[in-house]
Amino acid sequence: MGREAELAEGAAFSAASSTGPSLLLLTGTGGVGKTVLASRLARDVADEYPDGQLFIDLEGAEDSKDPLAPREALARLLVALGVAADSVPPDTSACAALYRSMLAGRRMLVVLDNARDSAHVSDLIAGSDGFTIVTSRDGLSALVIRYQAHVVTLGPRVH
Repeated sequence: MGREAELAEGAAFSAASSTGPSLLLLTGTGGVGKTVLASRLARDVADEYPDGQLFIDLEGAEDSKDPLAPREALARLLVALGVAADSVPPDTSACAALYRSMLAGRRMLVVLDNARDSAHVSDLIAGSDGFTIVTSRDGLSALVIRYQAHVVTLGPRVH
């Protein structure tokens, strides 16, 4: 894979954040390997999050395509957590509240892949004891400020 240093940095951040929520941002240009790194890191640290793992593609990587709306992303995450589709709240704020309450006190790993920008994922960040990995072409500076997120910026791989 050629990203051993970044993988080790992400794993170390996960281990150091064993109490309380932690947010890791993987940023970089398109095609640099953010999704592959997030998937591999999630697999490597999954045992630290015994209450489950969630992965969702937010479809925000292409400017020519509308990304998955936060309410739709929350609905998909809620269904993955066992909420019946017809019981998912109709608005974003109610979905976000239900999502946060379902993750409260649980050690879960959540991967939010291809975020368009900070606003795109702000409702999807749960204040749980889990670990959230967000991938994006954007720098996501608002998330860094709000959640003291750790950023790993990926550059082109050197062979």
